Amino acid sequence: MRIVFVCGGLEPGKDGVGDYVRKLSKELIKNGHQIWALALNDPFIRYTFQSLIPLGNGEPLELRLPADLSAKEKVTKASSFIRAIDPDFMSLQFVPFSFHPKGLPYQLSGILKQLGTDLKWHIMFHELWIGMDRQSPVKHQLLGMAQRRLIKGLLRKLKPVLVHTHCSVYLCELKKLTDTVQKLPLFSNIPVVDPYRISQKMKQDYTLADELSIVLFGGIHSGAPIKAFAAEAADYAKRNHKNLKLIVAGRNGPEQRNVVKDWEQAGLPVTISGELDNTQLSKLLTELWFGLFTTPILLAEKSGAVAAMTAHGIHLICVAREWQPFGPVHQPNPLHKPVYERGKLARFFQVQPDFSGNASVRSVSEQFIANLSNAKSYG
Repeated sequence: MRIVFVCGGLEPGKDGVGDYVRKLSKELIKNGHQIWALALNDPFIRYTFQSLIPLGNGEPLELRLPADLSAKEKVTKASSFIRAIDPDFMSLQFVPFSFHPKGLPYQLSGILKQLGTDLKWHIMFHELWIGMDRQSPVKHQLLGMAQRRLIKGLLRKLKPVLVHTHCSVYLCELKKLTDTVQKLPLFSNIPVVDPYRISQKMKQDYTLADELSIVLFGGIHSGAPIKAFAAEAADYAKRNHKNLKLIVAGRNGPEQRNVVKDWEQAGLPVTISGELDNTQLSKLLTELWFGLFTTPILLAEKSGAVAAMTAHGIHLICVAREWQPFGPVHQPNPLHKPVYERGKLARFFQVQPDFSGNASVRSVSEQFIANLSNAKSYG
């Protein structure tokens, strides 16, 4: 199958969706498919970049267009790139803020439509619109309404034969706009350095651990009840004669300072690992058994950090602010991860985790191709 992935940026290690495209592309190429990648709004380059030969390691040929290029120039360059390929499918990897700094890519559907009237489109919605929850400020809800209209227009113009999303709550919203949507699980962007060590770790009894090192990897969401969690964790460690510390890794954002303060006020040590390369990060995660994330549980399916920690055999707990969508919730905990409740933390350390449902890039790529092959109008 000949597929062109379309995303915002492709700078390695700087764009989560770009990294997703690269990893999925490599797996598809390994299985005999022909893959190309097109970055329409790349903020990390100043001039157009096109690879004429494969970049190595089985990566796709790519065209990267800088963010400040005019819409007309983007259409001209991208159209020429696509015509030379004659793909079976165009796969749009959608995040609103990847295509516009304020998350309002009002030119996007027009640009994509001009790339060719006979193209078959697939869309993966990594993100939808902001302000979906009852706790969000009014200004976010208003911006979200505008983003929803743009997404509705995008679906109307491109008429995709297949739509995917990682997240159950997004699936419910997209079903209101299209009947072609299915869920595709998210795999980890962080390669596992020692798969055997991970498989052995998953078989061990986590409840016997004396060293309760808890890792917090990736962005930290505001409003998470970290202070209460840290106080209860300290009390549990003292009563059960455990050594407990927090390890903070990756790009955490401005909330890192508050988390460190809350943890230290509870009398517990903190280690800040900072940003690590993939190999260093995989080695760190391999040695740890417990972790927490601050993404609301209903959005955890789209979290790359959650996927990475799960793939490395880490027993996770959600410590997040309340996030309640306006619409009905059909799956209150789709990943079946424990959610922190005050007074009930001990259960997290005493229950063996279940890793049987982990998605891999292999399983996701197989489902991706099967879904495309069965999409209506294909062929």
